[in-house]
Amino acid sequence: MTKFVYKAKSDPVQVTEGAIDAGSEEEAVNKLSLIGYFPFSVTSEGISAKEGIFHKKISGKDILNFTQQLSNLLESRINIIKAFYIISGQTHNRNLKILVEELLQKIKQGSSFSESLSSYPRLFSSFYVSMIRTGEASGRLEETLNKLALFLNKKQDFKRSLIEAMIYPAFVILVSIVTVFTLLTFVTPRILGLFSELNQNLPLPTKILIFISNAAINYWWLLASVLISFALVFKRIYGQEKEKIRLDQLFLKAPVIGSMIFKQQAARVMNTLSILISSGLPLLESLNISISSLQNAYLKNEFSKYKKEIANGASLSKCLEKSKILSPFITSIIVIGEETGTLEKSLGRIGLKFEIEVEAALKTFSKMLEPVIILVMGIIVGFIVLSILLPIFEINAFVS
Repeated sequence: MTKFVYKAKSDPVQVTEGAIDAGSEEEAVNKLSLIGYFPFSVTSEGISAKEGIFHKKISGKDILNFTQQLSNLLESRINIIKAFYIISGQTHNRNLKILVEELLQKIKQGSSFSESLSSYPRLFSSFYVSMIRTGEASGRLEETLNKLALFLNKKQDFKRSLIEAMIYPAFVILVSIVTVFTLLTFVTPRILGLFSELNQNLPLPTKILIFISNAAINYWWLLASVLISFALVFKRIYGQEKEKIRLDQLFLKAPVIGSMIFKQQAARVMNTLSILISSGLPLLESLNISISSLQNAYLKNEFSKYKKEIANGASLSKCLEKSKILSPFITSIIVIGEETGTLEKSLGRIGLKFEIEVEAALKTFSKMLEPVIILVMGIIVGFIVLSILLPIFEINAFVS
């Protein structure tokens, strides 16, 4: 038998420290659970737990699965350390298993769950960590994890719907590019080479096609260099804060796409604010975390302008009215939420409204994009075919 030093809670406030004999750490956890303790640190006496190094890639879906499993286990009244043992033993994802084991070691050393998560900022956002910290403070960690799982699941669903909406148009674009490139570099030169031997005065469309074909064959590297240079220059400009704000503002003004970007970003802010406020976080802290989740620099800058006013007691609705980011109808819903004390519900409804509109717009956009791509492809191929046939028609007219 080995002696294990433990720290445990006998109630939501009281912390108990001591030692217990057991054959393994898991057995020690089980013994403590049987006497009504909830251990958050169990370490073999004289042996320090190793600090794991995590460099492996873990997807958002993996984090969702981890959150759902932990939520289900805690709701079944299993303490957090035993829950980690179960998740570690059942997961088939090696990277996730490493993460769970490292989190378990940190918790056993005395760190709180939220402190342990903060060591992995790429995997667990400030929103996630703040939610867990609030759940720990309120003693409702399982409820918080359930909210997080629902939120992450909605995020994954939206991501999946975005991919599904764009995968077919992307495939058609790719096939179109390959088809046109093949026609210009392989098919066209062989056919038009026959006309050059006849010393015939070629029609203008055919001359244009020959020029484009020769450019694609002999100067493709120049085109590739221009595109790469443009991408590098754009990346450099986009890396500057002021320019990034201006460019993101231009993106928001783009037809169709701009509206979708705005609504997607607005839905993210509203949903994040809603879940943080409902979990008990103050408005200013919730707003800071919500703003950090935004990807559009212009919107992030606009929402950040009024943090000082909110810190001094100004209402969220008044600040949003000044900024004019949202429509008067949306701000009026927020006003009603503030007046009735149901701000989190109002924000949640607004977020849901934006999500529904974005999904509908995505479907419409993808359906509109398909015929446009096919039309453009038809025009290009039609031009190539016409440019090839015109000299043939002239030869037939001359012969006849």
